[in-house]
Amino acid sequence: MQLRVLFLGNHTVGVQVLNVLFHYNCLVGVVSHPFDPEDGVNYLSVYNHAQENLKVPVLRSTPKSSDFLNFINALKPDLLWVTDYKYLLPEAAYCKVKYGAINLHPSLLPKYRGRAPLNWAIINGENVVGLTAHFIDKGMDTGDVIKQILLPIEDSDYIGDVLNKLYPIYTRITSEIIGSLISGGKISGYKQDDTLQSTYGARKPEDGLIDCKKEIKKIINFIKALSKPYPGAYLCLEEQKIIIWSAKESLRHYPEIGLHKENGKFYVQCASGGALEVTSYEIQ
Repeated sequence: MQLRVLFLGNHTVGVQVLNVLFHYNCLVGVVSHPFDPEDGVNYLSVYNHAQENLKVPVLRSTPKSSDFLNFINALKPDLLWVTDYKYLLPEAAYCKVKYGAINLHPSLLPKYRGRAPLNWAIINGENVVGLTAHFIDKGMDTGDVIKQILLPIEDSDYIGDVLNKLYPIYTRITSEIIGSLISGGKISGYKQDDTLQSTYGARKPEDGLIDCKKEIKKIINFIKALSKPYPGAYLCLEEQKIIIWSAKESLRHYPEIGLHKENGKFYVQCASGGALEVTSYEIQ
């Protein structure tokens, strides 16, 4: 069957999913975020990629824009496919769409609903994350689950490593569901168990300040969770902001907790008694 899919999303993972939809010859249009300074800098740009390489109609928009619903209605999609689009969709966007709207959320729903689920999972010391394909409903990441794929996290993994392992899962799950629809299959979901749910909020760069009063393992997880391509965890020393991209446990010990500089290297003394050697950093 001929399937018409409108994509909504952003960033590198959005570009990868877009390529899958384009491969299946079902992509009819793209909605990306309004201007994003990270486009083409920290991440690939969905907007640029769609305009330059896919030759489909593209709109930068939030659901509150008057152009948003007009764009969807004009393209008459059979399905809305959402990947890393940070805005909640109004019911009017998908209620008349044949297959509704499907979102790819990087957590094992109902755990880690909301924003920055991978960052929060690593901060909390999880050893398994994953990707969930689910129908969009009126709630935030509350719709019926179509498919989930688990991804173990190694102790050595930073957020960038987890993302690189998860990207192929995004393309795999997209290919499986879209391929099934095109071949005449049906997609169905099951209700989430709300008794298991957890919800987390968005994170801002200023949320990256390291709390040296926490135990050393939690500080290491915090650094791992906020490393590249994210803004990074940080401490300040002599009015300089030191972004800490990576660190390891050290035998050093300092009488005061916080950031110290010795022989050209930075160390973090933790209240628990342990210390960290900063192995990669940036001074701002």
